[in-house]
Amino acid sequence: MKVVVVGSGASGVHFALSALERGHTVEMIDVGRERSEPVRPDDTFEELKRTLDDPVAHFLGRDFEAVTLPGPGGEYYGFPPNKRYVFEGTEALRASTRGFAPLVSFAQGGLCEAWTGGVFPFTNGELAEFPFSYEEILPRYELVAERIGICGVEDDLAPWFPAHRHLLPPLDIDEHSGRLLARYRGCRERLLRELGFRMGRSRIATLSRDSGGRKACGYLGRCLTGCPTDSLYTPLDTLRRCREHSRFTYRGGLRARHFEADADGRIERLTCDPADGGESVIVPVERLVLAAGTLATGKVFLESWYRRTGEMPPLTGLMDNRQILMPFLNLSMVGRPHDPNSYQYHQLAIGLEAEDPLEYVHGLVTTLKTASIHPIVQSLPFDLRTSLNVFRSVHASARL
Repeated sequence: MKVVVVGSGASGVHFALSALERGHTVEMIDVGRERSEPVRPDDTFEELKRTLDDPVAHFLGRDFEAVTLPGPGGEYYGFPPNKRYVFEGTEALRASTRGFAPLVSFAQGGLCEAWTGGVFPFTNGELAEFPFSYEEILPRYELVAERIGICGVEDDLAPWFPAHRHLLPPLDIDEHSGRLLARYRGCRERLLRELGFRMGRSRIATLSRDSGGRKACGYLGRCLTGCPTDSLYTPLDTLRRCREHSRFTYRGGLRARHFEADADGRIERLTCDPADGGESVIVPVERLVLAAGTLATGKVFLESWYRRTGEMPPLTGLMDNRQILMPFLNLSMVGRPHDPNSYQYHQLAIGLEAEDPLEYVHGLVTTLKTASIHPIVQSLPFDLRTSLNVFRSVHASARL
């Protein structure tokens, strides 16, 4: 049987690989904007600043397009110039929103080309309204962990991050995270009793040892600009494994628009638009899998439904993944030197218990290491020289 998969993100490539392993033929439809090759992949972040001919262009862009200015709508993390391909061309997917800012990607590998590697299983409480339990999908969690490499341990967060097979040992913990975790352990019982507060190691899709042709994390400090050694997993690794199968075909440069069905409702064809313009392309379909992300998949479905019925179906809502950034300082690290040669994203996670499992609050603790510091420095209520000196003193202690 031939399966047409739309999208090369995490869901698409893992579905495709599983279908291939079961003997099916797979054709993947994707816009597929490609990343550039990593620059000097063995250099650390600090070495790169010294060895590049034009480090300013690399980190901030030739036209300083990666500069993030301070202000009420500003961000602490801006995307570096070499990540522009992740969001290029998405203006073709027009969306009107209120109260949230959607992210859409037409990159080969999807939004995971700009993710932070956090992977967390659903618990039975979170799956209460689904037709399956954690125990029923556990073998799939284990399969994905074996495929991509996930670091994790069984600790105080086990009630929300159940341990399963194929977890790798955790990455080397940075000094800031190590001090914070030690402090938590010293007052653990009181925090649990009075606040229902727990802390532990985050689950990270980054290799702590070599696996499947990928190298273990080399602690180069370059996570934000894109891991140059593929230690931090992206779906491109699984896409490469799909390409090894003779029954797999990848068709890039196509944006799925809508599908058409016969009188019995069986989907027969998929209409796609060339990403760079031109006449529509018709793709014959036996089985269709939409894995283009929530918004892009929703658009394909809604347009297809409207063409078939002339009606627009009501939507009950999208998953609300509300996020709040809470900067803080670890006072024990004030004045200490900041070490950029470590994993740059979250190494610790926290949880706040609630009577209703759906009210559980989850948090990630991220060290501010090699991100652009100018948004913060320019926001301080001092002149530039004083602001830089103040920030140098607290850089090692800064957290989100």
